[in-house]
Amino acid sequence: RQHSEDTTIVQKYLETLVKATGDAGLALTGGLGAAAGGESGLGSSGGTFDASGSGGVGVAGDPLGVNDSYSHFLAGDNDDDDELARGPDGGAGSMVVEPHHTRLALEYLDETLRLVARGDVPSKSQPGKEPGALGEARKRLLKFLKAGTSRYDVAPLVEKIKGTPLYNEFVILCGRGALHEEAVRSLVYELNDLRGAESYSVKYGTRAPSVGSSAASKKKAGPNVIAMERNDALLELLKICFSPRDESKKTAFNDFGFQLLARHGKSVDGAAALALVPSGTPLAKLGEFFAQVLPHSAHNVREVSIAKSLSNVYNLQVQCDRVERLSQSVQINPNTLCPVCHKRIGDIVFAVYPNGKVVHYNCTNSNLTLCPVTGEHFS
Repeated sequence: RQHSEDTTIVQKYLETLVKATGDAGLALTGGLGAAAGGESGLGSSGGTFDASGSGGVGVAGDPLGVNDSYSHFLAGDNDDDDELARGPDGGAGSMVVEPHHTRLALEYLDETLRLVARGDVPSKSQPGKEPGALGEARKRLLKFLKAGTSRYDVAPLVEKIKGTPLYNEFVILCGRGALHEEAVRSLVYELNDLRGAESYSVKYGTRAPSVGSSAASKKKAGPNVIAMERNDALLELLKICFSPRDESKKTAFNDFGFQLLARHGKSVDGAAALALVPSGTPLAKLGEFFAQVLPHSAHNVREVSIAKSLSNVYNLQVQCDRVERLSQSVQINPNTLCPVCHKRIGDIVFAVYPNGKVVHYNCTNSNLTLCPVTGEHFS
């Protein structure tokens, strides 16, 4: 940037750096190849996400009036590179940010936003397939954002893309950063795609946040807390379905909400979900939900009970061991000798090993895990 304002040169330079980092280069090479060949799984409508399980619903006969853009976006992407690279602890949050990856993502995003500012219109239903330069730019951007080997910082990208018409890219970043409320609202109100919101929730709702997200710094549960896997994104979608902005769509949205409960009942917090259900709802509409959530809740209760019992047993063992240790004592009189230096202990600082040996502290050589008398090791 200091020596050239040519975005092509800057991008090529950053692409070279990213390729040199290892696996991310494979995803990048794939993205560039797709851009050159005019083919990409992104935005393809070769497959459809059938949320209702009845073989698909056309837009014309759909009371929700959705366009299924994000549903098609996910269904058309058959690559497995969207799975985040995991760290040693199995969480996305343990990924290390690569500054070059972030800079390259920002370059791709800036290029796309310049074309949008020039007057090019980004497609909601076919992202990356727009004619001309915009389609090529979005294709590169989408491929890099979706690649699981891309280690960019989410925060600056979300800040720059928020409020722009690049909704599909925004949703991908929200998925990486666990910004579920913003993603679901964007899918429902900007992309008009309830089924896409369900697809997003299933795909990202229980995923740990990646680096650079505000959620990545959330407090971690203590060692005695049993972590239940809950889909927060689905809960946000249920809030929208049972309290929609547009009253004219209230019935359709409510029905979709009941379908969500029937399909994903055990993935959400049952008590929180029931609190969202409109009062006066017939019990029959919640039958499938209860059929899932009650056995699942009972299993969780038993699991927590067993874990708590085991924890209590372990705590009791520790307490017994502590009492036993506290009951131990040694007697030192004026004639007690240190077995190492054979001098009286007297009023000099001493150390007592678990085997009962009493020595001057200076005679331990600062090693309290090895008895200097017997050579016995202690953990």
